[in-house]
Amino acid sequence: MAQADLDQRAESLLDRGLPGRWYVVAKSGEVPNGAVRAVKALGRDLVVWRGADGKARCIEDRCPHRGARISLGQVSDSDLACRYHGVTLDGEGRIVRVPAIGNCGLEGRKTNDAYAVTEAADGIFVRRRFDRHPARTHLRPSAGLQIWPRGSRTWLMTHHT
Repeated sequence: MAQADLDQRAESLLDRGLPGRWYVVAKSGEVPNGAVRAVKALGRDLVVWRGADGKARCIEDRCPHRGARISLGQVSDSDLACRYHGVTLDGEGRIVRVPAIGNCGLEGRKTNDAYAVTEAADGIFVRRRFDRHPARTHLRPSAGLQIWPRGSRTWLMTHHT
């Protein structure tokens, strides 16, 4: 196999994410309480937000009603509401409220992929919840951990001493 083909395959794996691994998607300071941020990670359009409780959450960036980018919405307590019709999702990707329809049958339905989220070294890390491979619940970064944006990706660098 040619080097260009190997490079392309490696790039594709990195874009989709390796199973059971955590990936940094934003700096913690870039997502303050009540903020919403669209990110591209793991080969998907994702949205990260921080609710009133200070906890970061991540789901796929799509409103289940009309397919609009839910990252254009706003935080409501700890959930994320679409600006189009107000359909509100929680951090598990479930519909919690459909304001236009009282007692809507869609409430409680999981419609969006959700991602496990943890924070370490001023970074918000996500991993796919549907991974069959076990992952550590908590990251234990070294003291020399640095996170910085580079092009369309955010990179993580550790320094060995």
